[in-house]
Amino acid sequence: MSGNRQLLFRVYTGNEVVEKSVIRFSEEFFNGRQVAVEAMVKVITGSNEGDILSQYIVFAKIVDEQRKLYPGESRKAVTEAIRICKNRNILKAYLDVREKEVVDIMVTLYSQEEAVEQYVISKQFESEIKSAVQSCCDFGKTVAETIAYLMKRFEFSEARSQKEVEKYWNV
Repeated sequence: MSGNRQLLFRVYTGNEVVEKSVIRFSEEFFNGRQVAVEAMVKVITGSNEGDILSQYIVFAKIVDEQRKLYPGESRKAVTEAIRICKNRNILKAYLDVREKEVVDIMVTLYSQEEAVEQYVISKQFESEIKSAVQSCCDFGKTVAETIAYLMKRFEFSEARSQKEVEKYWNV
């Protein structure tokens, strides 16, 4: 097995300039200290015009642009990105044959990502509501005053505000 050499690659599709063409595991995570297993990863940024990796990198950037234009509309963003790429002859032959598959995979991927983002946002919002209720309680506000405060601050209905106060009062 000493003749086998494993190669690791990282295809970079971001917009920032990448300084390193090779990333060393020990440098990135252990400040250059010696580690039991060292890994070196070649960073590919797509400098060869027209090759398949460069086309993929351009495709990924166009998808990112379209997702910014159509937030929360993954299918529309991906479909539009594919249309743009086909018009620019980027992965055209592949996309002509596998467009539906690409759309399905990309929409699934982004839908999962968006669901995780929404979950995190909801947990942060829940934490903010809890903190507001507990602060009102700590500062001697009445339940009625706290309900009114939540209605104003979060634009909740009276029923929703009452529910949140019941959930977090004296927790």
